[in-house]
Amino acid sequence: MSSAVYTRREVLSYKFEEKGTLTTSQAALGTTTLAQAVAEALTATGIMVFDVDKGTPAIELRFRGALDGDADVPLIYGIRTGDDKDRSNFGGFYRKLAVLGTVVGTGQKSSATDLFVDTVTETTGLGVEAGKANSDAANGIGSYILKLGGYDRILICASTLNSSSFSVDVARVDI
Repeated sequence: MSSAVYTRREVLSYKFEEKGTLTTSQAALGTTTLAQAVAEALTATGIMVFDVDKGTPAIELRFRGALDGDADVPLIYGIRTGDDKDRSNFGGFYRKLAVLGTVVGTGQKSSATDLFVDTVTETTGLGVEAGKANSDAANGIGSYILKLGGYDRILICASTLNSSSFSVDVARVDI
């Protein structure tokens, strides 16, 4: 008599949460700005920083701009905070995980100046595993899936910012 064991894998649905809006460009972090304290002290309108629940395998990022056709270049950095309870005071160093190219489409979120990015390309992927750029260049919603590999604090800036505002929404993805 054989007994079969079945494993049920449930895929949970997580909603997108807005993590911030950039209104000024910020040069890529360099040798003197990779330290957490220095990076997070940069102009608040040029960076956004957010924590990800520990153990999150991946996140999906979707982007929004203000004008159809605006091309922006977001840079994504990550830091592992270990067991530190106060992640804002870790003292570690950010590592570049990805450089993306994005183009704003005409799909509206809330107004004619809050438009979804429809084209996303990964220019440089430096994460633990290549990310996945999803584009719908027909004015749909493009996104980027980033496998975190333990990175639990994310910093995003834009080295090129043609949009007057560039917002980022994030959802957890169980891969």
